[in-house]
Amino acid sequence: MSQKSNSNLSHKNFSKILIIGDSGVGKSSLLQTFNLLKESQKAKPTVGAEFYSKQLTLQEFPSSLYKGQEVHLQIWDTAGQERFQSLCTAFYRGTDCCVIVFDLSDLATYSNVEKWVSTFQQVMGDDIKHDIPIILVGNKSDKERLIDSQTINEYWVDSGKAKIYIESSAHNKDGVENIFYGAGFYSHEYQLMRKRQSMERKASGSPRGKIQVQKRDSFRTSNRRESNLILERHSKTKYGASKCSC
Repeated sequence: MSQKSNSNLSHKNFSKILIIGDSGVGKSSLLQTFNLLKESQKAKPTVGAEFYSKQLTLQEFPSSLYKGQEVHLQIWDTAGQERFQSLCTAFYRGTDCCVIVFDLSDLATYSNVEKWVSTFQQVMGDDIKHDIPIILVGNKSDKERLIDSQTINEYWVDSGKAKIYIESSAHNKDGVENIFYGAGFYSHEYQLMRKRQSMERKASGSPRGKIQVQKRDSFRTSNRRESNLILERHSKTKYGASKCSC
């Protein structure tokens, strides 16, 4: 899968969408089908993480609330193999919406959804508030299903653990657009919420930001002093010459 860049990314006017889930559930196939408007017959397993850029105009799914709103998605496709998972968590930072994919024909991949949600929320520090929107995707709907959609909706959506549940198939393109339009909608909503919270903190005169800046400056000053002392010790040799043995 090729990596595409866009100069607009430097302006931070984009929504970061993270796609996670077990290896082989079709994460890359879904992304390629949506991005290239054709099915990828043999998507290679992702190593680490790769991303695509996509500009969307929000429509009526999942709601017409933001219809017409332009959103710039930066969609990150991560590896599902166990040996890459510790590496991939480094790419979670800054996520505005998380898409978790499982295979409707494989019960084990559905059972592992809990693990993916827990890991994501712990890494993001969102394991208490659960503010970052999660979209649950049951892929490979063209195959024999082993999991009932009503059970999934009741456990994940009705309980508030996920914003929405979508079934899809990269093979026949069913539901694929809904995944990414849904991600665009919920990531935009999440960013608006963050901005609103920030404005409310400023309006209330919350000292939170000032305290964080003071702590950071104090930490940097302490580190600078310690570094200078270390350099001074290393620079003093028996000949008095300047030398660093680091």
